[in-house]
Order: sequence, then structure tokens, then C-alpha cells
Amino acid sequence: MRVKAETPHDTAAEKTIFRFAVQLLSGPIAPSHRKRNPVPPMRVIDIRGSQTLDALHMTIFRAFDREDDHMYEFQIGGKKPMDRKALRYGLALDDAYPEEKSAKATTIAALNLKPGNLFFYWFDFGDDWWHEVRLLEINPPVKGKGRYPRIVERRGESPPQYADWEDNGSVSDDRDFLFPEIVRKIEGAAAALAEQRQDEIFSLVENFCKSHLTENYIDICEELLDAAYCTWLPLERGKAQSWAAGVVHAAGMINFLHAPDSKPHMKLRDIAQHFGVSPATMEKKSREIRDAVDTFPLDPRFCLPEYTNDGPNVWLKVLDGLIVDLREQLRKKQGGVVIPFSPNAPTSPKKKEEAPKENKKKASKKR
Repeated sequence: MRVKAETPHDTAAEKTIFRFAVQLLSGPIAPSHRKRNPVPPMRVIDIRGSQTLDALHMTIFRAFDREDDHMYEFQIGGKKPMDRKALRYGLALDDAYPEEKSAKATTIAALNLKPGNLFFYWFDFGDDWWHEVRLLEINPPVKGKGRYPRIVERRGESPPQYADWEDNGSVSDDRDFLFPEIVRKIEGAAAALAEQRQDEIFSLVENFCKSHLTENYIDICEELLDAAYCTWLPLERGKAQSWAAGVVHAAGMINFLHAPDSKPHMKLRDIAQHFGVSPATMEKKSREIRDAVDTFPLDPRFCLPEYTNDGPNVWLKVLDGLIVDLREQLRKKQGGVVIPFSPNAPTSPKKKEEAPKENKKKASKKR
């Protein structure tokens, strides 16, 4: 059965030749090999846009002189290995990796890469060989019949897939990972870019709140943005203005900014106009933020002080994983909170007191 590609084909791009530089980042290697080869090995590979990521995997396998095939994965769109925001392409075994897309059904052209873009290739989930794959250039098709993919250039010696640790005077489990400083450099750069984008979004939000809302809204939006940053949301993708509008809109939804009696009050659609984005884009980002953070109207985590101090939310508390109203709980579950008046609070059942025996006798005489 023929498997359809997951993204539409770009006919023009499929006819072009993509040139990638594949550099080894880390993996188990004997200290003696690293001593002989202080520079990480790199391979240059040409591949047609119509060929798949699986074909690229097989070419990398040959380029680094490996013997035994293992599971692999391409992580595209992230800033470092195992970036949770990256799209993952591999064998697409639904049970083990439900979020993984098929590398055999995805062409190189379908990735919409541009020269300078990089992604990561992970080979052998046990030994963890990591590679950086960078697109160098996209060339027009070569006249005549050429076989692709092809290895254009080899730099550096390939480390053995299975090193003989005993011959190198090392314990078999004591592995020296190759070039870890490169991985740390990539991770540091990724963290710096993420923080830079977060600061850019917050700066836009802060300026808007100062001009149109209140200082309390600045604090609420900052808390919301920090919570969103800790989720899987790809904040580095798209315009900063779109995410900033989404943050303010989400905070407004939580605190009823659009309600006529709300102070301050603003129509939510006016937020999009200020940031120069469409209402649909703003609402989409807002929904993504609220879903990722799992928030709701009057959420105590992102609620304005006027709601938490004077409103009913002051009695809200997380109990057994659920947000409950303390006034509706039994006294022993209220955690020692002093509640001045709680007309509907249930009380512990009391035993019925028996009537005095004299009253019982009088009642029997009356009968």
C-alpha cells in the first residue's frame, strides 16, 4: 500500500537538491578515539526534495560507517536535542510514540526548510548518538541522471559504532560522551533565545497594560506568561505581537475584562487592534494559552486582587486535587480557616439526645 505524505507536495521544491551538513554531537566513544580526533566528524550529503527523511537516515547511517541499524528520530523545529517543542519524525510506532510522525511518508521538500535551518537526528535510543543537521543550500536539479542521496564530503574519522572499552582501559559502563561541550553550547543558545522571546512578549504586554489597564493586570499577565513558558507552547514561533495579544486576552477572559461593570473594562476585540493582529489570531493564541495552562474564569492563580480579597474566590482551595469552596466543606476539612459566617456549611452529624425519662412517662400518661 502506498503511504501518502503528511503535508502537501511542493512540485518545484521536490525537483531541487538539498545539501545538508551532518555533524556528530555526542555518543559513546572510547577516550583513545577522542584523543586522536579532537574535532567532531562531519558529513555533507545531497538529497532530492522528493526523497524522504528515511532516505536521509539511511545515508547518514552509511556516511558514519555504522554496522547495525537501530531506531532513529528526526527532531525538527526545536533549538536543542530533546526540545519538547520540536516535531518528531521516525518509524511512527503508535503505541510507543503516539506523537511521532512517519519519516517514510515525509519528503524533504515537505519540511519547508530554508538555508541555515538546523534540526537534530537521534540514532540508537540506547547508545544515543546525536547529530546536528544543517541545511547549507538548495540547488537546482543537475542535468543528466544522478543518483541521490549521495555523500559529497567526509571530514574526520567515524567513531566505531561499538567501541572496545576494555582495550582502552575503561569500564564498559563508564562512557565518555563525545563533544558534550557542543551540546551545552546549543542548549545555552536555545535557552537564551527562549528567554529573549519571552522578554519581547512581556515588554509588549507591559506597555499595553500600562496604557490601557492597571498595574495588577501586568502582574497577572506576567504570571500567565511564565506558566505558558513552562508548557509545550511554541512561543518562539509566530509573531511576538500575536502571543502578547493572546496573553492579555486570556487574562481578560479569566477576570471578565469584557463585563460592563468590570473596572477596568475593555472589549476583548479591541486588544487585537492595538497589537496589530486579527481577532481570530488573538483568540487562537489565547485559547492555546488557556488550554496549555489549564485555566478557567476566576482561576485563583491568575485572578485580580479585587476578586481574591473581596470576592468568593477567597474561600477557594485545592483539596484532593480539586478546587473547592471551603465554606461548603466539613469543619475538619477546612484546615483551621476561620470563617465568620457560613450559612450553608455542612456540620458533622450529631447523635439525637434521648428525652428525659420523666417526660416519656408524662407522655405515656397523657395517651
